[in-house]
Amino acid sequence: MDSRDIHVQTEAPVGETRLDDGTVVRHEGNLIVVDFEPASLPAGHIDYDSHYQNLADVLPEEVLSKLGQELVEAVEQDEESRKDWQARMARGIRLMGVAEDEGHAPFPGASQVVHPMLAEAGVQFQARAIAELFPSAGPVKGVVLGEADEEINARRERGEDYMNYQYVHEMPEAFPEMDKLLFRLPFEGSAFKKIWPDRVRNRTAQRFVASEDVIVPYTATDLESAPRYTHRIRYYPNDMRKLQRAGFYRDCELDEPADESRDDNEIQTEIDRSEGRSENDMRADRQYEVLEIYVDYDFPHEGLADIDPQTGEMTGIGLPYTISVERESQKVLSVRRNWRPEDPDKKKRAYLVHYKFLPGFGFYGFGLWHTIGGLGVAATGALRALLDAAQLSNMQGGYKSKDAKTKEDGPLSPGEWRDTDMTAEELSKAFYPIDYPEPSTALFSLLGFLVEAGQRFASTTEAMVGDADNKGPVGTTVALIEQGSKIFSGIHKRLHRTQGEEFKILAQLNYDILPADQPYPYQVAGAEREVIRDDFDGRVDWVPVSDPNIFSATQRIAQAQAVMARADAKPGLYNAREAERRLLEALKIPDYDGNLLLDPEKRERMDPMTENMALLHGKAIRAFPEQDHAAHMQVLMSWFQSLPKEGQKMLQGPVFAHYAEHMAYQYRIEMERAMGVPIPFMPDFHAEPGEDMVPEMPPHIENMLAQLTAQASQKMKQSMAQGGEKPDPETQKAQAEIKRKDMVAAADVARKDAVAQADQKRKDGLMLADQRREEIEFRNEQTMEAKKFAAEQARKDREAKAREQAVKRDHFYRPVRQESGNGQSTGTPAER
Repeated sequence: MDSRDIHVQTEAPVGETRLDDGTVVRHEGNLIVVDFEPASLPAGHIDYDSHYQNLADVLPEEVLSKLGQELVEAVEQDEESRKDWQARMARGIRLMGVAEDEGHAPFPGASQVVHPMLAEAGVQFQARAIAELFPSAGPVKGVVLGEADEEINARRERGEDYMNYQYVHEMPEAFPEMDKLLFRLPFEGSAFKKIWPDRVRNRTAQRFVASEDVIVPYTATDLESAPRYTHRIRYYPNDMRKLQRAGFYRDCELDEPADESRDDNEIQTEIDRSEGRSENDMRADRQYEVLEIYVDYDFPHEGLADIDPQTGEMTGIGLPYTISVERESQKVLSVRRNWRPEDPDKKKRAYLVHYKFLPGFGFYGFGLWHTIGGLGVAATGALRALLDAAQLSNMQGGYKSKDAKTKEDGPLSPGEWRDTDMTAEELSKAFYPIDYPEPSTALFSLLGFLVEAGQRFASTTEAMVGDADNKGPVGTTVALIEQGSKIFSGIHKRLHRTQGEEFKILAQLNYDILPADQPYPYQVAGAEREVIRDDFDGRVDWVPVSDPNIFSATQRIAQAQAVMARADAKPGLYNAREAERRLLEALKIPDYDGNLLLDPEKRERMDPMTENMALLHGKAIRAFPEQDHAAHMQVLMSWFQSLPKEGQKMLQGPVFAHYAEHMAYQYRIEMERAMGVPIPFMPDFHAEPGEDMVPEMPPHIENMLAQLTAQASQKMKQSMAQGGEKPDPETQKAQAEIKRKDMVAAADVARKDAVAQADQKRKDGLMLADQRREEIEFRNEQTMEAKKFAAEQARKDREAKAREQAVKRDHFYRPVRQESGNGQSTGTPAER
């Protein structure tokens, strides 16, 4: 039997001590356990199963204890450094007026109303942004990086469908979390979104994270370069136990959640007041506060520390880890590597994205509380002053004598008469009302100026377009939209970029989670789909489906209308069907491509008589290369000329368009006949955008075909000059009719333009005349008012002078009592 001399300190703290020979001595309270053959490896070595293992299960307890204490102290210092920021956020919540402002009234009964300027601006922003960033079909679009082939495009389509499926169906919290984020973002200036693999629900999940729950050091400028940042998470005890049982957190004993007040958190206090929650309600459901810290940390253990590949020594460089600590007990719940296993550079992975309303000067962004919060305070003050002035003016008060004999005190109700023991004279002397002026018009104008200034900063596209003249050109409307939404355009581009970062995080998680050796099936409405892991290998970039240059449905519709107008003006340069499709898409018309918008490839072949009947029914028709085009043209024009004038005017466009189609194919047949050889291809004038209308051919073949075509054209010209084969009389008649109709149509258009121009000039002249007449009337009214004022002033001067003379006259003739010896007056001054 092996014997060893072991010196044990009985006063050593609870924990584990390793001796030089490998023996382990554990102090467990009053019990000392000596293990001569420990199962664990020597000190400094960590036994781990996988890259994503919770290292808190294998790290020594003394390491975890020191780690938890150190990180909690660092987070508390970070919180202390942003106390002023928290106070400002709390004041911003009060500016919205969602909680009653008690105890701050200047006098009892004073108005406590809050002007809704800030709330209106935030709600309007949220309504526009959510429609653009989260459409009903899903927010994700794939973009191929580099040259695309059929395989890459297939990966893009599969990945795009699956990620939209995740946002719409697999993560039902995606929309409400985004909705909450976009509501708080315009006020606070910063909001966060977290995407992570949820082990409890066994899927990827996402959550809106409020800015007060993301704690960063004082010197941090962004999440990527911050030495650490913390996500504060609160768990109910049952949820905490679930996570421990699932292996996400270390299964250690935790005390009951602390029963502490939230008075130290000003932001949460204001939120609770706005929701009408009391402190007792919060204590009923106490929660654990877990600090999930993303930090670069140097563990001096083999397998965890950074190693120099050349020397094999530890470099002392901290590696990225995600460490979760329960704040009250400072117990470490999890320690996980935060880099991809195949990444040789060990770059920090991100699970949080930072949305900003305005950039700001430091880490946090600026919101409406920072930019127009002062205007909101001023508007609220002006509104309260107006309401208080109106109340004091309508319900006057003053001083009342204590001797007033009234049976009841208090203000009188409308139509009420009260009895009193006082006479009318005594009643008038017992009360002294204070003369409160009515609300000032200057104060009312100031309120309007403040509101207008705030709304101009947070102006909406819809408001500007609604106020503009809707008869203006489409280009003018687009310019008005862009001019009125410069600020929102910049905000939308920032949101667009940040949402792209969110999609990249989700794509990386899909690559980590999806099976590597087989497709992953999933079901959508009416179909079954599948996706593979390699669809997210980085060769496809995932961006928001929204356009960063288009920030409202109004702008999108205006642009589509502008394209439609240009397509009508230059039909040879535009794909009319594609222009129509984009307009219907901008209008959000459902299922337009299948039932509403006709597919030119699906039009049926018809005989001449059936074509004419289809035109009468308003159906679309087309010509086909193999038809007898001369016969079709003859039947079409004969039938068209037999129609009444009203019918010809109604069907003129589609008839001549179809006639031109047959004429084009007939021209090809005649050229082939003159050349003596068939042309080897048929142009597809109904090709979709991106498809070739004419097949690509080598240059020498194209030149040869051009020479044959030129010779055939010369032969046809000589044949016509020598009285050879002439066109059919009916064809000539039809062509002449087409030219006549074109001339009539052109003349009609010119006439309408001339009438419109003359009418516009007449309206402009009438408008100018009305303006001049109004100016003359205004000047005449001013002149009359001035004359009336002068006459009234002269009358008042005359009356004042007459009164002055009368006073003097009365004074001169007033009797003066000068008593004589017998007590009689001696008479007036005049008599004297």
